[in-house]
Amino acid sequence: MSKTYGCAITAEYYDHKKRWELRWHDGPTAATVLAAVGRQIPEHREIVYAARYFSDEAMVLAAIRLYATGKESEYYSLGYAAERFLEDVADPMSTATEREAAMVDQALDASAGTNQWGTREWRDALELLTLHGGIGWLLAPPPPAEGDYRFEVDALSAAAPSLAPLERLTARYARGEDLLAWRRGATTMPVRAAVDAVLGDPEADKAAVVAALELVPLLQAELDARTADLIDLVRAGGGSWAEVGRAMGGITKQSAAAKYGVLRGARPLTGG
Repeated sequence: MSKTYGCAITAEYYDHKKRWELRWHDGPTAATVLAAVGRQIPEHREIVYAARYFSDEAMVLAAIRLYATGKESEYYSLGYAAERFLEDVADPMSTATEREAAMVDQALDASAGTNQWGTREWRDALELLTLHGGIGWLLAPPPPAEGDYRFEVDALSAAAPSLAPLERLTARYARGEDLLAWRRGATTMPVRAAVDAVLGDPEADKAAVVAALELVPLLQAELDARTADLIDLVRAGGGSWAEVGRAMGGITKQSAAAKYGVLRGARPLTGG
């Protein structure tokens, strides 16, 4: 089995329990191993117990994903929630993205500074996630002072290469519920709010302005979608393309219909 699943699976017989116990870290799920036992030695299936343990990296990965999906509080402890999350996940770390793997390493590196042995330990890492209220701190450093929710540009420079424009602006400008969402699940603020924050910041530097400029296509796409939705409502209410054209700045009905086609990415029925 160790060769089949690419991980070290140990087997030990406990006479007082009258059963074999198989143990391994990460690798296949317990259900997968027990199914294999049932196929290969069905007569002994009832006396085989499978115990899969998880590496520190896998436990932290699970916690990060729980925070990212808002499910970190589903059980009485984050550690138990992580174990339950991983139950049906085979080879957990093989599913991690490059960013997730970097976040796992950062959390475990930070955990080494919280215990007397200087060791990376998933329990300490999960405690840090809880203390920070989520995973946002793994992407950008915390505020420089209590109550000061603005991130300094210099402090962001180290994390900036791995952050998308909206993430960089969220880490710097998020307030209230947006800030809590960033801290908890690294959830970004609305695009328009981020652009408005830069425009309203008299001290915005070039990096912040460039990041906002990179968001303009997303802002335009959002505006285009809303424009098309409004046209749909006018047409559904019996409005003509001529009325739509007048509302859009006095363009012709043909131009209004063509514009709608561009917005929806398909050619509409022109009608009346």
